[in-house]
Amino acid sequence: MVGQLVEAPQIKTSRAGAKYAVMRMQTGRPVKRDGKKVWVFVEHRVICFKQNALPMIERKGEKNVWMKVHGELGYLSGGQSAQIVVNEDQGSVGLMFADVWPDHEITDEEYELVGAVDGAGGDSGGTKTTTDDEIPF
Repeated sequence: MVGQLVEAPQIKTSRAGAKYAVMRMQTGRPVKRDGKKVWVFVEHRVICFKQNALPMIERKGEKNVWMKVHGELGYLSGGQSAQIVVNEDQGSVGLMFADVWPDHEITDEEYELVGAVDGAGGDSGGTKTTTDDEIPF
């Protein structure tokens, strides 16, 4: 999922002492209403338990920042509410768009936290970036 943070993430600590992040993200899509294109937004709850992503979330996560999330869909309240869960051993969280970095550059310290901007938050399997001119967006 790619979306925009609705507010700054909340960093919490579990009863077992592990830190995790709770994020509210919104995704949108254009629809036609009365002959005009308008955007409809849906809010999503994301829980991130991935410890190596928490420093990046704490430092760069703020309202209106675009993020990408790869996680598992989980349900709360007997299936009435859904959330996306990023576990320690599965999924990823990363920043989107180079414009979140001042002057499109990052410091050495930030690079150590999140890796190169193109691969920030990528899967541990070594995701390769490729260009596909046929993507319709």
